[in-house]
Amino acid sequence: MMSSVAFLWPIVRGVISAIVGSLIGLGIGTGIAGVTGNAPAE
Repeated sequence: MMSSVAFLWPIVRGVISAIVGSLIGLGIGTGIAGVTGNAPAE
Protein backbone atom coordinates (compact mmCIF):
# COMPACT_ATOMS: atom_id res chain seq x y z
CA MET A 1 0.00 0.00 0.00
CA MET A 2 2.65 2.52 1.01
CA SER A 3 4.79 1.66 -1.99
CA SER A 4 1.94 2.36 -4.42
CA VAL A 5 1.19 5.63 -2.64
CA ALA A 6 4.86 6.63 -2.81
CA PHE A 7 4.87 5.70 -6.51
CA LEU A 8 1.69 7.62 -7.36
CA TRP A 9 2.26 10.62 -5.10
CA PRO A 10 4.37 12.64 -7.61
CA ILE A 11 1.62 12.17 -10.21
CA VAL A 12 -1.14 13.12 -7.78
CA ARG A 13 0.86 16.10 -6.55
CA GLY A 14 1.50 17.24 -10.12
CA VAL A 15 -2.20 17.00 -10.99
CA ILE A 16 -3.22 18.84 -7.82
CA SER A 17 -0.66 21.60 -8.37
CA ALA A 18 -1.76 21.94 -12.01
CA ILE A 19 -5.42 22.26 -10.99
CA VAL A 20 -4.62 24.71 -8.19
CA GLY A 21 -2.37 26.72 -10.48
CA SER A 22 -5.02 26.95 -13.18
CA LEU A 23 -7.64 27.96 -10.62
CA ILE A 24 -5.35 30.63 -9.19
CA GLY A 25 -4.48 31.85 -12.69
CA LEU A 26 -8.16 31.98 -13.63
CA GLY A 27 -8.94 33.89 -10.45
CA ILE A 28 -6.14 36.40 -11.10
CA GLY A 29 -7.21 36.80 -14.72
CA THR A 30 -10.83 37.35 -13.71
CA GLY A 31 -9.78 39.83 -11.02
CA ILE A 32 -7.62 41.80 -13.47
CA ALA A 33 -10.45 41.77 -16.00
CA GLY A 34 -12.84 43.05 -13.35
CA VAL A 35 -10.47 45.87 -12.38
CA THR A 36 -9.49 46.92 -15.89
CA GLY A 37 -12.78 46.14 -17.63
CA ASN A 38 -10.99 43.98 -20.23
CA ALA A 39 -11.71 40.35 -21.06
CA PRO A 40 -9.16 37.77 -19.82
CA ALA A 41 -6.47 36.64 -22.26
CA GLU A 42 -8.10 33.22 -22.33
